[in-house]
Amino acid sequence: MYAVTTGRKKILGGWYPFPMAESPYFELIFLYEATCVAWAMVLLTVLFCLFFQVLVCLYAQFIALGYHVETLDFNSKDDTTHPNEDEKISDEFRRILQDHQNLLRYSKELRSVYNPLVTLTLGIGILVLIIGAMQFLLLNTRSPIVIFQMIKVFLFQGVEMGLFCFASSFIQTASSDLQFAIYNSEWYKASIPMRQALQLMMIGARKGVGLTAIRMYPVNRETLMTTPRRVIRN
Repeated sequence: MYAVTTGRKKILGGWYPFPMAESPYFELIFLYEATCVAWAMVLLTVLFCLFFQVLVCLYAQFIALGYHVETLDFNSKDDTTHPNEDEKISDEFRRILQDHQNLLRYSKELRSVYNPLVTLTLGIGILVLIIGAMQFLLLNTRSPIVIFQMIKVFLFQGVEMGLFCFASSFIQTASSDLQFAIYNSEWYKASIPMRQALQLMMIGARKGVGLTAIRMYPVNRETLMTTPRRVIRN
């Protein structure tokens, strides 16, 4: 165990049942630990890409739906060259309503599925920040290696928390911007049933959708900004 702290430095801490500071054991251990770290980084990258791909697709769906509503032509064609124009507009608007309801249902289901992951990520991130801050203040160390390791851990936790917070904020903004897309369209030229349905869509899109932690705590950019202040205050 003495060779772990005084011998040749490895990537990871730990002890092996053979002379770690001698060749070729040290080179084999270094290659093994470097492979483990690289493999863990690849797995984490793929895992988070799979999680955030769904969020990016949901954000794109809300953006496309808002553009579809904003560019929808509500003008009624009374001439004989377009006898079925009103019916086409009604069918298109009905599909927009169905897409919006499907997105809301999917967002609710996605929020329930992601809630344990987001809760665990934010909880571990806050716990690591608290432990790191207490260790840095109580130990009063000035070692560049220790400071670099703590900064590395803080940056990793910050990026991990920031991805969820910014993704949730983007989805919430895109879903709530649907009311502005309806307002910027020519909704006043639509029929009375369409106008009533558009008003209901605006009311439903006012709050927006996003990720939550602990079932009810909203996760967004405000959460990311207030977390360090709460850690420092505690």
